[in-house]
Amino acid sequence: MSESGPVAAEVVSPARIRRAAWAVVAVFVANGFMFANWASRVPTARDALDLSPSRLGLVLLAASVGALIGLPLSGLVVERLGARRALVTFAVVDTLGMSVIGAGIALPSVVVLVVGLVLAGLGSGVWDASMNLEGGVVERVHGRSLMPRFHAGFSFGTMAGAGAGALASWAGIPFGLHLVIAAAVTLAAVIMAVH
Repeated sequence: MSESGPVAAEVVSPARIRRAAWAVVAVFVANGFMFANWASRVPTARDALDLSPSRLGLVLLAASVGALIGLPLSGLVVERLGARRALVTFAVVDTLGMSVIGAGIALPSVVVLVVGLVLAGLGSGVWDASMNLEGGVVERVHGRSLMPRFHAGFSFGTMAGAGAGALASWAGIPFGLHLVIAAAVTLAAVIMAVH
């Protein structure tokens, strides 16, 4: 507030609003891309660890445990860190978790895989909440509905991630190496989009 009373809302240039909208789209794409790289290789994880369908289902619950821990805390985290820092921090947690998943497959170790899944679920849950909050802010400033486009970005990311996973499998790239590369690409995209 200025001495003469409340300051009018900051006027944001249309170009800045467009850049912000594209940055949010990029973050949604990156989230979908990371998830689908993992999901496309679940059969490889199952085979590497010789998991029965029921045991695989139990192992995959670890990601839900991580998300259940993260989602209720996401509002507090975003309030404390701000959406931008929360998003980057938990994108790091998610991509770290994906790298640990890769290590769990390479070793092979179900325990390491479960730790990676919990981290990935936690990171992805808070990342998801943060990007949706940021998307809501950009949508409000833009003055028109943008969330369907943001979520379409996630879908495009999942298509790209599934394609990358299929290509990596076809090329014989080891699962662990594939996830580390996908995590590095994802994190780089998020950092570029946020800045």
